[in-house]
Amino acid sequence: MNEKSLENLKKADDFSSTNQPSPEAKSRGKIEASIKRNLLETLRSRIDEWDLVDKVVSGVNSEVDNGNLKNAIELLKIAKEPEKQEINLNGGVEVQKVFIDEATKKETQKHIKEFIND
Repeated sequence: MNEKSLENLKKADDFSSTNQPSPEAKSRGKIEASIKRNLLETLRSRIDEWDLVDKVVSGVNSEVDNGNLKNAIELLKIAKEPEKQEINLNGGVEVQKVFIDEATKKETQKHIKEFIND
């Protein structure tokens, strides 16, 4: 966890049924989120209208032809799909508590130590 995560956890501790944001704070948050969303939608619309993606790619292509790869590499980093980590579980997961006697415990610990040392 980084510092920001820990800071957010501390803030979450203060959040309870008696300690809620004011209606004004909620309203401000909704307005700010709406402004950001509208700005992004407008920006995406303008990028499409002005055909900026094709122009940028064409410009980067010209730079590559001239031997300048810096902007092409940055563009590839932006366009790269994020790596996905998929875990497929078939069936249920079951936890089982097992009780053993002291002799079995010692034998098990000895076996683990031998296994690790091999």
